[in-house]
Amino acid sequence: MASYTALGDNKYKIFVELGYNELGKRIRKTKTVTAKTEGSLKRQINAFEKEVYSQPIASLDVSSIKFSELVDKWMKSYVEPNLATNTAITYRRYLPDLLAQFGKMKVNNMKKLHIVEYLNHLEEGKSAKNRLSVLQSIFRKAVDWDIIDRSPAENLKVKKKAAERDIYDEEYITYFFKQLEKIKERDRLILKLTYFASLRRGEVLGISYDNFNFINDTVTIERSLNYNSETKKTFCGPPKGHNGGGEIRTLKLPHEFMLELEKYYVKQLEVKNNCGSSWELLDGVDIFFRNRDLKWFNPVSYTNHWAKIRERLKLKNIPLHGLRHSSASYLISSGVSAKEVQERLGHSQVQTTFNTYVHTSKKDVSKTIEAFNDLK
Repeated sequence: MASYTALGDNKYKIFVELGYNELGKRIRKTKTVTAKTEGSLKRQINAFEKEVYSQPIASLDVSSIKFSELVDKWMKSYVEPNLATNTAITYRRYLPDLLAQFGKMKVNNMKKLHIVEYLNHLEEGKSAKNRLSVLQSIFRKAVDWDIIDRSPAENLKVKKKAAERDIYDEEYITYFFKQLEKIKERDRLILKLTYFASLRRGEVLGISYDNFNFINDTVTIERSLNYNSETKKTFCGPPKGHNGGGEIRTLKLPHEFMLELEKYYVKQLEVKNNCGSSWELLDGVDIFFRNRDLKWFNPVSYTNHWAKIRERLKLKNIPLHGLRHSSASYLISSGVSAKEVQERLGHSQVQTTFNTYVHTSKKDVSKTIEAFNDLK
């Protein structure tokens, strides 16, 4: 962590703490700078801190590094430069609790038992799975940086009852599409596109005009519309995926649906042209689906909007993400290969597709029984 002391005449001494050596002596780097404004001082502190932390980890004395110091290094050298903004925000949510428990412990003294006891005694309502996931990420980096030889969180699992996620099965999805005829064209198309393309919320809301190809009946997914709960701003980021940046993927969609979408596309182009110079872009992107003020949606607000649609149409209560689950499960149940579904969903590993998005339908159960009935 960085601190500073004022020396007078606009001069400041910056300190970056790097822990203690085996003799208990503090390890830190210092630098004297000149700054006439608070902003200038802050920039120089950040620059020096990054300079120190960018040194090869082997050059630092890591034999007695504390968990709090490792977390600071993990955030600055791994999470913030490499992961999606929302992932970093999620990680930060759990850090105060983890630091209160382990902050003063030396990393090389931490054992699996410490983590197991901590998880077993969490207050009701606190997610053991999410906290373990953060710890595993922190310790994986500690191993990569040669701070420790083996992660104390390795192979630990949180025992929980397997929960079957609610989805719209093949029979119900027909009813769902019929009910969608009662709502606004824009919302009907957003929800249908979410299902047909197996999209995440941010992916469907982040689609731009140039992502559609009505000749080939495809849509290209190259970004996600995200909301930063810390800055209270909406922004465009990459699709979710490995290390926060999923691959761009082009998806084939039903021809009849694309004809329906194209009619709305033409109408929206007319609205856009009538707005002239008042039409706004987000991060240089011409977002397609817009609210009544012709602005892009706040993703969180659209989740609430989906709840109102669901209530109005008296639909089965599933989250917006449940449409993605429903779509993937239908594809698997219909005989589409797991590899194809994996690529459509934008997963880096096929195991994620099986573990998270595949659900057993009544039709699947019938197929299982039929298979046994075929035995002679």
